[in-house]
Amino acid sequence: MAVLPQFLPVPFLGIMIAVVLYAMGSGLVEVLISPIVKACPIENKDGMMSLLHSFYCWTQSV
Repeated sequence: MAVLPQFLPVPFLGIMIAVVLYAMGSGLVEVLISPIVKACPIENKDGMMSLLHSFYCWTQSV
């Protein structure tokens, strides 16, 4: 996200491309990992799902 705007003639376009790529990656992680966590035989599924969903916010802020 920090490098792409420097290589394009319109920096805003680079930022928009980077945001779309980050959103697609985060969505895929959410869709692929949520069923795995739900299927695991653990006691605190609600807590683990909350932790999993909090990773989305953590990765977006980095």
